[in-house]
Amino acid sequence: MRHATLLLLALVISSCSGDSGSCTVVNEPDGTAVISCPDGTSATVRPGPAGMPGMDGTSSGCTVEETEAGAVITCDDGTSVTVPSGIDGTGCTLADHGDGSATLTCDDGTSVTLPIDAPMHLGATASGSCATRGDGTLRCWGWAGIVLVPGGRFVEIRGFHNDHRLCARRPDHTVACWGNPDPISAPLGETFTRLYGRNRGMCGVRADGTLRCWGPVSASDEPPTDEAFADYAFGVEWGCGLRASDGTIRCWGSSSAPVQPPTPPTGAFESIGAGTYDVCGLRADGTVACSAGLASGAPTEALTAISVGQLHACGIRASDASVVCWGRDVEGQHVVPPGRFVEVVSGGRHSCALDEANEVHCWGHDAEGQTRVPDPL
Repeated sequence: MRHATLLLLALVISSCSGDSGSCTVVNEPDGTAVISCPDGTSATVRPGPAGMPGMDGTSSGCTVEETEAGAVITCDDGTSVTVPSGIDGTGCTLADHGDGSATLTCDDGTSVTLPIDAPMHLGATASGSCATRGDGTLRCWGWAGIVLVPGGRFVEIRGFHNDHRLCARRPDHTVACWGNPDPISAPLGETFTRLYGRNRGMCGVRADGTLRCWGPVSASDEPPTDEAFADYAFGVEWGCGLRASDGTIRCWGSSSAPVQPPTPPTGAFESIGAGTYDVCGLRADGTVACSAGLASGAPTEALTAISVGQLHACGIRASDASVVCWGRDVEGQHVVPPGRFVEVVSGGRHSCALDEANEVHCWGHDAEGQTRVPDPL
């Protein structure tokens, strides 16, 4: 039998669907335990220091005890729940409340609320940078018009490399937007599974896969409706989509717009990103290909992620998780920090990356302080 004080460190966020089913607990070799529920939510718990604060101030922490019946989660406020290890049984659901806590509720009437530490995420605008912190709240720096952020907890943040407006998605999939000048208003009552920054506005993917855009929308911004797309990327007055049918890229725009849509690279891709003039795609094998302006200097080695700014792009190497950038380098866009990274975002003429220790690093153009990460964040 083993006891450990646990802190809930990561949660794949989804609102509880109310589905009745059973959650499972799988104990990993590194000492963590993964709780997975039928509604698609999951949580990873790992040993933490004794006396870890509870989410409501009354609980000093929770313990997990392995028994023949499964894993018994008990908190100092007296709540307790047993979850079978790797088998069906009790019928539990996991709900994230969006306030830094999650509740595991089982059909036998037992439930327990655990504090959570959400994964961090990054966002960037033309001259600003943002991050969701460990508790899910927002912090932005750089351009003065973005530093006054909405309150609450968020799981995704998106800006646009040629603009100063941002939107962020809450755990319940609703959206808040802010920025300057003329912040855009998020659609009231609508929910989205993913956000995409676009010039002077934002787009979001609904649960049914359809795309909704808000803010000033021109005909050239709207994607074609004659086929489905698995991913999107937007430049200035143009957009591109990753065809769901074969993974190829299709771009659209207006022949009278000041910036014409690029001729996309050929072949099948897993994801895409766009800058002012160019679109890049990441293939299943990790190689990247870009349209004409960013084709020169693009890395030939495998990457795990890419992000495209105004005239430069960056990616994370699959070999060692380091960051590599290409394209414009007038303001130090290629002067990347050393380390191992899990996320990279590119803004106007700067980029930021999140390392494996949850530290944020930014580099490049700094006229508005967009690379000066606040300490503490």
